[in-house]
Amino acid sequence: MPTRFHLHTLFVAASLLFAAGAQAQQIKLMTGPQGGSWYPLGGAIANIGDKAGMKVQVLPGAGIANVKAIEGGKADIGFANSISTVDGIAGRAPFDTPAKNVCNVATLYPQYFQVVANADSGVKSLGDLKGKGLAVQPKGNTAELISQHILK
Repeated sequence: MPTRFHLHTLFVAASLLFAAGAQAQQIKLMTGPQGGSWYPLGGAIANIGDKAGMKVQVLPGAGIANVKAIEGGKADIGFANSISTVDGIAGRAPFDTPAKNVCNVATLYPQYFQVVANADSGVKSLGDLKGKGLAVQPKGNTAELISQHILK
């Protein structure tokens, strides 16, 4: 019996085949930064596409950056967090205008936003972060924007 991951991967691969149409072409797949989980997942999807006779170019990216790349015609398909896609379609910050060329195709897995602190930091709640140093993901990552929202 196939696992949930296999079913999702199969669905994404089928979506790529649909995006490719009848003619052979190269699909640009935006993933996450190298070293993250999205980049090797994109490689696995590219391997499935390769076996189906389709060339998939895996490109590093990030949730927000990928929505912008697809909207701008720089990529054909990409990974994004649901919140990034919804904000893009609505034209909410960090998007300047509503995205018209973007839609969610599948949910690969639930993703959680996490905040961690050293046990001796005194941080027990988000309010305890006031006046403390904080490391967040680079600009263009959905978690960087979520960090901004949390700190407000």
